[in-house]
Amino acid sequence: LIVHGRYQDRHAGFGLMYVNMRQAWMEGFRYLVGKGHRGIGIISQRPDEIRDWKYEELPGLYRSLGLDFDPSLFASADFEPDLIHAAAQKILDAENPPTALFCFSDFYAIEVMNYFRLKRIRIPEDIAVMGYCGYPGATLLDPPLSTIDLNYRSIGRASVELLASSDSWFQ
Repeated sequence: LIVHGRYQDRHAGFGLMYVNMRQAWMEGFRYLVGKGHRGIGIISQRPDEIRDWKYEELPGLYRSLGLDFDPSLFASADFEPDLIHAAAQKILDAENPPTALFCFSDFYAIEVMNYFRLKRIRIPEDIAVMGYCGYPGATLLDPPLSTIDLNYRSIGRASVELLASSDSWFQ
C-alpha cells in the first residue's frame, strides 16, 4: 500500500492512497486570495514544478484567481535551512514583494518562519506564511502555521481498513 501517493503511482501494482495535490494547492491559493492577498510568492523544492503544478502552468493559475504572476516571486530550494532562507530572501527582495508566501511543505514553512523571526519580519502582519501537509506540531508554533492539512489521521485509519480488506483484492 502506498499511503501518500501521487496519481502517477497508480501503475505501481500496489494499493494507492492518492492525494489530489493540484486541487489542494488550488484550495490553498483560494484561501490566501480570500484573505485579501494579491501578491503570493512560492518556495518550491524543484524549479520546474510544485506539487504537480508545472512552472509553466503558474501564470494561468494566477490569472484564474485574478492575480498577476511575477516570476520573481517564485524560488526553489533543496531542504536545507540556508537554501530555504536564501529563497525567502530572494522573494522578499522582489520589486513588489508578496503579502503571502506559500511553501512546498510545512517543514519549508517552518524554516521560513525561523528566518523571518531572525529578520524581525512579523507573521502574519508583514507577510503570511502557508505550508502544505498538516504537520501536527504546526498549531504549537508561534504564530500557529497555516497549512493545507492532508488529515494524516484519516489517511492512517483508511489505510488500516484497506489493508485489513486486502484478502478481497485478488479474488
